[in-house]
Amino acid sequence: MGDNLLKKSDNMAWWKGFDVEVGSEKIHVDTVYDVLDKMCRVPERPTSAPMRMPISGIYKIKGVGDVLAGR
Repeated sequence: MGDNLLKKSDNMAWWKGFDVEVGSEKIHVDTVYDVLDKMCRVPERPTSAPMRMPISGIYKIKGVGDVLAGR
């Protein structure tokens, strides 16, 4: 696999990583995995809100009823 993707590699000793500010905290990242793990955050979702789902079609099937199709 490539250098500095999952763990720090000796082949790229010149790369010392970088510090980045995420919100109010400062994070040091060395690898692509660190960037995805530490910098990318899942947004908070309201649990009390109703669930929404995209619907691309409604099919009327005899004996079954309406079938909703989506992603």
